[in-house]
Amino acid sequence: MHTGYNEEIALIHSKLDVRETQISRMLADAHFKPGILCKKRGDEKRAIEHLGKALELTEQCDGEMTERSARIADNLGALYASQNALADARKHYSSA
Repeated sequence: MHTGYNEEIALIHSKLDVRETQISRMLADAHFKPGILCKKRGDEKRAIEHLGKALELTEQCDGEMTERSARIADNLGALYASQNALADARKHYSSA
């Protein structure tokens, strides 16, 4: 195979990786905001679902604990603590 093709393929893959990361961040935002709103209105079950998905997507994008993922984990910890799910609360608080 021509070496120029390898470079072109690598360039395309890098652009796709960036695009996938951007889409994942948008999806994380699309879950974070409703998660916080559900938390505020007392719908803890849906808040946990949205924030859990937001945390999963955020960690997928960043690969490590960031300020944003720590904030999400903190909110999840508070939600689990309010439901007396202390093991889950501890897990999220310790990662925050």
